[in-house]
Amino acid sequence: MDFAAVAEHLGDKSVAKALKSFDSLYPQKSGQSALQQLQAQLSSLTPYALKRVDLKNFKNLATRYSDFENIRMICADIAVNVFDLVCEIELNES
Repeated sequence: MDFAAVAEHLGDKSVAKALKSFDSLYPQKSGQSALQQLQAQLSSLTPYALKRVDLKNFKNLATRYSDFENIRMICADIAVNVFDLVCEIELNES
């Protein structure tokens, strides 16, 4: 939920710029892309802790972030939009 809130506050373009160097900051021994792993995790969000927490009474959250399904949809949208922008930025820089 923190990632969703911060990402929405910053906007897709700012998040894409911030995540552009994610692979170089978090190299994987397998050679796989850490950024693609993050995208997969965001698009199929299943944090076990949130299923046990009543988000309506947690951290005085804004209504938008008090429902797990809404957070899941926000993160899925971020996964698609931001990672498309990261690819676009990389293409423009090469």
